[in-house]
Amino acid sequence: MADSNRAREGEQGENKHAIVIGINEYENKEIPTLEGAENDAIELNKSLTNSNLGFTISEGHYLRGKEATNKAINKTISEIFRKSKDQFIDLILFYFSGHGFTDKETKAGYIAPYDMDPEDPDFCGIRMDVLRNAAFGSKTKANVLMVLDCCYAGIVTKGTKGDSSQAKNI
Repeated sequence: MADSNRAREGEQGENKHAIVIGINEYENKEIPTLEGAENDAIELNKSLTNSNLGFTISEGHYLRGKEATNKAINKTISEIFRKSKDQFIDLILFYFSGHGFTDKETKAGYIAPYDMDPEDPDFCGIRMDVLRNAAFGSKTKANVLMVLDCCYAGIVTKGTKGDSSQAKNI
């Protein structure tokens, strides 16, 4: 049955989903304001949904500014990578534009949600390795494209070393 569903969807086009996040200003005013992160998210959202690219952006998967809290971002990650096992998805695009941080002690990398506290990133941030592992362990068999427009984004690839058996098409 899954193969016939896959064939039908293939005839109609690929099933592509996106998560688009952009944050200029943060709740913690010590975090510098960015100029173009939200605009980049707006433009990408328009391009993905108003063209023949065929992306679906579900409710809650397009987050800007104050909407892009730790809880909201984690919810989107859970919905798309952990809960969509019964859905056939060809491609998942995860796009984040905002600040990135590292923990001074552990050197772990974090994408910074709106409610980020740089002094407590493990509680308030989204660990890049957790994001990567969610994509690797996705219950869907989708290819995943991650675009992180933030400082320390390269940390998300740590441990993959270009090994295609680990890359899961990221």
